[in-house]
Amino acid sequence: MHIDNVSFEEALEREARKFLGLHAGNSRAGRSPQRIIVADFEYRWDRSRYDGYCVSEGESAEPTIRWPFHRIAAASWLQLRFDPGEEVPAVESIVVLAEDEASEQEMIAQFFEALHLAPAATLVTWGGEVKDLAVLRRSAGEFALVLPHQPTTEVRTGAIVAPGVLTAWIRLATGPRTVRRSFVITTSLTNAWT
Repeated sequence: MHIDNVSFEEALEREARKFLGLHAGNSRAGRSPQRIIVADFEYRWDRSRYDGYCVSEGESAEPTIRWPFHRIAAASWLQLRFDPGEEVPAVESIVVLAEDEASEQEMIAQFFEALHLAPAATLVTWGGEVKDLAVLRRSAGEFALVLPHQPTTEVRTGAIVAPGVLTAWIRLATGPRTVRRSFVITTSLTNAWT
């Protein structure tokens, strides 16, 4: 599907108007702040486990190292609070951890604690369900950590963050007037493996 910049901008404007219209009738005074936790993880490959997998599976083994063989080497997250009536969110906390200061288990435990302390926050992760949440679930099982409660969300395709919908991002291509859309919609950490 080819989308030029003009039609893309028009689509974003239309989505923004819809989003603003959702809350136009609500009284701002009675609304509570909304929170978003934005997380990003960096990985190192567990080559010894991957090599064991390749020996076990033989020729049918996946030729590239996939997420089950990724170990969290760094974790970062921040919590934003959107107060009713304010145009700019407040940054409540920023955490950055790396292997030289915390083990993988400690990084995950601290991240889960942040989610536990803000159970109504919307979790937005760069790698989404495809990688970040899958690795977090696998690691939680490996380290016997309890997954934090996150509200189940309605998953819709879109390019804006809205209550009940986790995020998508858009990557612009380098070519003239072309746009590639890369949507990653994350879901609850506690959803079933599917």
